[in-house]
Amino acid sequence: SISGEYDIASNLKFRSVVSVNYGTYKQLNYVPSYVKINSFYGSVSSNGGTGSQGNSESVNSFFENTLTWDKSFNANHRLTALAGTSWERYTASYFSAEGSGYPDDDFLNNLSSAAIPVRVTGSNPYRQNALLSFYLRANYTLKGRYLFTFTGRSDRSSKFAPANQVGYFPSGAFAWRISDENFMQAASSWVDELKLRISAGLTGTQNIGDHLFRTLYTPVAYAGANALIPSQLGNDKIKWESTMQKDLGLDYSLFQGKLRGTFGYYEKETDGLLLNITTAPSSAYGSVILNIATIRNRGLEMDIQSDIVKTKDFTWNLAFNISRNVSKVLDIQGGPFSDPNDRDALNLGTSIVKEGESLGLLYGRVSEGLIKTQKDLDDYKAAFSYWSLITPYLNLGDSKFALDPDGLGPGIAYYSNDIIGHASPDFYGGITNAFSYKNLSLITLFTFSYGNDLIYQSDVANGTVDNLANRGVTILDHYSASNTASNRPRLIYSSQYRPLSNESVYDASYLKLKSIVLSYQLPGKVASRLRLKTTSFYISAMNLFTITGYPGLDPEVSDDPGSVIGGGRDISSYPTSRACTVGLRIGF
Repeated sequence: SISGEYDIASNLKFRSVVSVNYGTYKQLNYVPSYVKINSFYGSVSSNGGTGSQGNSESVNSFFENTLTWDKSFNANHRLTALAGTSWERYTASYFSAEGSGYPDDDFLNNLSSAAIPVRVTGSNPYRQNALLSFYLRANYTLKGRYLFTFTGRSDRSSKFAPANQVGYFPSGAFAWRISDENFMQAASSWVDELKLRISAGLTGTQNIGDHLFRTLYTPVAYAGANALIPSQLGNDKIKWESTMQKDLGLDYSLFQGKLRGTFGYYEKETDGLLLNITTAPSSAYGSVILNIATIRNRGLEMDIQSDIVKTKDFTWNLAFNISRNVSKVLDIQGGPFSDPNDRDALNLGTSIVKEGESLGLLYGRVSEGLIKTQKDLDDYKAAFSYWSLITPYLNLGDSKFALDPDGLGPGIAYYSNDIIGHASPDFYGGITNAFSYKNLSLITLFTFSYGNDLIYQSDVANGTVDNLANRGVTILDHYSASNTASNRPRLIYSSQYRPLSNESVYDASYLKLKSIVLSYQLPGKVASRLRLKTTSFYISAMNLFTITGYPGLDPEVSDDPGSVIGGGRDISSYPTSRACTVGLRIGF
């Protein structure tokens, strides 16, 4: 990265930045002929040794130029204006090959020695995108207590079709230092700072893959000949996802800084939400991207910090923050492959987006408990006339799923699906305590989340036994003739699919000790005798313990953390790791 500045005049400055981020990755892998390879069905032969080689490269280039004008007209007026343009380009390529049947495990184990080519893949490039931006920002300060900000920018992204590449995003903000007003002088003994903030602006998102607006074909080999198959259904109508956000905040500092914090309220309305939608199987494509929804989020945020105790030798600082977000789907098109009679809902398999409802709705069958008596079994079979074709092993100990009396047509009952949980928490936040006694200090951070549900996918797998894959210990408490008090369905040896239901959805609320740091600062006199400026010893731990009723390894996991509508499943996601560090810091 190289940057340079040039003062054109006393109040006018030009700045230029050029940066290039180049990354390369190379991998060699070899499994010797005498080692077996693990698979779902057990160990298999490595076919005389299996070797692979791969490499990838990526280049991210960035070029920016700005002009800044900063002028103070007098003690009451100051204006700062910035105009700039930036250009960014990203490209990436890769190659990998695999072969088996090597003559020697120690020396002749490179790809050229393989008797059987297994796989060759590559693309140059396989990713490329560019973004060109122009922007203008102006800050005006009046009497040091009225602050105005205006920003306007134009962005052109290669991720959209030429007709929809450009997006315009203006914003404005106003801040008022109330504590500097004359009428606040009476409270100046206990009010240090009081500032009101108001802002509104439009932002854009192009966080999607490259060239999704194009219909693409992929070359393949079949029977020794080349062919092209359809691999991506394009949509040249997609455009920038835009969000109008409004914020109202109050910053305060009281009692000479002993109590300080922020209260905030926000409202965000996202229009043209970009989603990958599953297509009909007959289309020959897996999915298509659409601007499909309008979503509103409203939230409250509170942050409080206080010096509980502050003496010469001992201090205790407490920081607490809590947030609540309420979302609502204002409009959903349902997509071109949804039920034409229900365009106000988008079924994503394990979740659903419904007009008029919040985000994060988990979707599946609703279990009304287990069938535990012969009468319950007979009544359920009578209501579910096609049970012998759909679930031929239906018996005592099975789940009693709610039925739609007209699910397969007038008078023909079938399973009904409904909302079975909410992935979004009611509120979440953190608590930080900082203690210090002379040269000893202790800092702890607790995080918490309340009211969110999580699909425990392993629990779904634990409901069937049809292979040698391992199961969780909860499988032991299933319903049986000797354990009729259990609320877990019985086990049968069958490959029959166990559907997702509320039986596998759990409350994922938690309180977690996220981090704790204990340190000791060597007294200055002792450090100086050792010819040291500073010396400290410390021990820190991360994710020390979690208090939760969730049965999985970690309630703070997600199968899609970047999604605004998904992320409510625990599909054996790797839990947050526990770590401990002991260290010594020395300054000369």
